[in-house]
Amino acid sequence: MRTAPGLTLSHRAALARVAHILGAARSPWWVIAGAAVALHGVPGTMVDDTDVLIDADDFGLVTAVPEVWSLDPGHSDHFRSARYAVAVLADIHVEFMAGLTVRQRGDWVPVVPRSREAVRLAGGTVFIPDRIDLAEMLTLFDRPKDVRRAAQLRGMAGG
Repeated sequence: MRTAPGLTLSHRAALARVAHILGAARSPWWVIAGAAVALHGVPGTMVDDTDVLIDADDFGLVTAVPEVWSLDPGHSDHFRSARYAVAVLADIHVEFMAGLTVRQRGDWVPVVPRSREAVRLAGGTVFIPDRIDLAEMLTLFDRPKDVRRAAQLRGMAGG
């Protein structure tokens, strides 16, 4: 099992719930953003919420859970999702997104990890992009915290 010093017991419990909820998923899914950075062991990673990228075909697994609310995905100037749901699991805000896109230079770019690493935690297994893939994703997000995290991941991966 990996250690992830930035994750509290509540974060770990929430991730175990995510693993349980998506246990029957037919398509790959990933924990992304800050929680994934922490799962890679980046020191000092502060994790507020947990973001989970899933396939639209598996969205019913998420919305079948009573604590999960399917919401109008809405659209920001920077991010869009075809499907969007939120939950509070073990006191942690969890966002489930299908069809996530990010705006880059006027175009909407799909966010689709190319890699998938299993991370075994007490209570279940979750999946994250590898370090380089995650760093590229965070760079695409282009927010200061994401750019900083991408640099930390690249440093750990040796460039």
